[in-house]
Amino acid sequence: MTKDQVREMYAGIERGDAAPFLDALADDVLYRHHGPAPHAGEHPGKAALLEVMQAVMPQIEDPKWNVEFVLAEGDDIVVVGTETFRVTATDTSAEGRFVHVLKLRDGKIVLFEDFEMAGEGAWA
Repeated sequence: MTKDQVREMYAGIERGDAAPFLDALADDVLYRHHGPAPHAGEHPGKAALLEVMQAVMPQIEDPKWNVEFVLAEGDDIVVVGTETFRVTATDTSAEGRFVHVLKLRDGKIVLFEDFEMAGEGAWA
């Protein structure tokens, strides 16, 4: 997976096209969310990650992910950036940094670690 492919995954999600992201996931991907959101924790499997996305995306408006840089070495990728969104239930805007650590196997994401600093208090 190239750095440009990683950037396209994020751009796709922002414009409502999750296909590049979903296509990059292995069926046995492990998603770990570290942050203040209600979906924090471990979610094993592509189906579980899809459930999280389907639950979260309708709860937020105007999501923006600004990828500042992508580090890639072998099967390890680190994505650092900023994100902004508004939680509709609380009508609260959130912004902050994120760090995503991706581990690949055979070109597919098998581990997605999501360290999110945005949203503190926005989900309450």
